[in-house]
Amino acid sequence: MTTNINELVNFAIMLANESGKIINKFFRSNISVTYKKDNTQVTNVDFEIERLFTKLIKEKFKNHQVIGEELSNKIEDNNSDIKWIIDPIDGTKAFIHGKPTFGTLIAVYKNNFPLLGIIDQPILDERWISFDNITTFNGKIVKCSDKTDLNKAAMEATSPLMFSQNSFQKFMKVVNEVDNIGWGSDCYAYGMMANGYIDIICEDNMKFWDFAALIPIIQGSGGIITDWEGKMLDENSKGKVLASANKEIHEKALKILNN
Repeated sequence: MTTNINELVNFAIMLANESGKIINKFFRSNISVTYKKDNTQVTNVDFEIERLFTKLIKEKFKNHQVIGEELSNKIEDNNSDIKWIIDPIDGTKAFIHGKPTFGTLIAVYKNNFPLLGIIDQPILDERWISFDNITTFNGKIVKCSDKTDLNKAAMEATSPLMFSQNSFQKFMKVVNEVDNIGWGSDCYAYGMMANGYIDIICEDNMKFWDFAALIPIIQGSGGIITDWEGKMLDENSKGKVLASANKEIHEKALKILNN
């Protein structure tokens, strides 16, 4: 049985609608926060959304694999070439502290190639969808900036604490060349890059579910997203992510990181 892209997109949109209802119910309200083995925070909302997504995906596409941050992060032993990669709340700290810079990430890959990606921010009613190499923001096609001068570039990263000591030293070399650095936007920064507001994002210790949906979002809006060596990202990547608004500024940032 074949599945066409429109069916996948429509189903992914339905998932985003459902997660948005749950997030709106709990945002700035009573949530339960616990700590994972790696000492990062997770909420009852993360678990509720991932359970729902997994249930709905398996009911609709029983042979598809589901990879999620909280409950289903092991690759299943089946013959499906299609994977759903989900992060119910990317930016859990922001969600806990009432900041609407988090998002729900949904991606679909076939044979390790991204078919679609979604960033959904239900509090602001903002949604990025990318498929067929086109990214839209609330239904409107968007493009990254054409800025190529590093000294005029706006840069983002989630936190200075996400970097190893060696990686942070390399990261700061890029920071010293740009116009400004912002912190704490998680996946929202990638949406802002797609909309033309952010020029460089440089991060470390990212998992596959952290960036799987971001790859088509950035590529579909004309940007470049790789690891710090310029290699394409996949589930075996080591967590270093560099996203840029265009090829020119990306190559400049890569050169600094590898000097």
